[in-house]
Amino acid sequence: MIDKDSRHLVRFYEDAYFIAEIPEYPGSVMQNQVNSTLAPIIRHFGNFCRLFDSQKNQKVFLLPLDIFEADELKRLRKRLTTLKMEVGFAEDIEAIISQINDRARPKRQKRFKRVYFVDDRPLWYHFGLEQHARAENGIPPHAEHCWHTSCFRFGRRFDCQRHFNVDDDSNPTKVYGSFVTCHGDTFEASGQSHLNVFPNGFI
Repeated sequence: MIDKDSRHLVRFYEDAYFIAEIPEYPGSVMQNQVNSTLAPIIRHFGNFCRLFDSQKNQKVFLLPLDIFEADELKRLRKRLTTLKMEVGFAEDIEAIISQINDRARPKRQKRFKRVYFVDDRPLWYHFGLEQHARAENGIPPHAEHCWHTSCFRFGRRFDCQRHFNVDDDSNPTKVYGSFVTCHGDTFEASGQSHLNVFPNGFI
């Protein structure tokens, strides 16, 4: 919880934690103010936790926010950061998740059985089970928030050893393009067979 005038101090941590502003309270009874402030925040956070705990939903929540190109993901990010305390929270989140799930499909080549999320580039994202790497977060070149976003998403901790395998629908697969990484640097892909992309954008 943070005062509205201090919100700018946590702008790099909005994707990692469930940050809410302390609303103005017109009354004078402290107990009523605490209840009025905490109750809606806890309710919204509880609704988010319920949705996050679904493995299917979790793959959507963990998509790399600055790399996966889709308006639906931008809306999800905004709803879970600066607009999280607006009414209709759970219903809106469920609707956006459904829209992002509409992007899930297998590749055209029959030898690829798994289901991928496909962004607007288009690139194909599969949340892998392998745990052979971690997102780097040493300072420098990384910023302090890189560690936080490598372990937490909107207030929930996740397995920081898992990452998305990203490629295209060609055979053999090749990846080209510019990608904004965890602390704002740009990674240039020049035909790699695939990229290991962590939820916080580390490649």
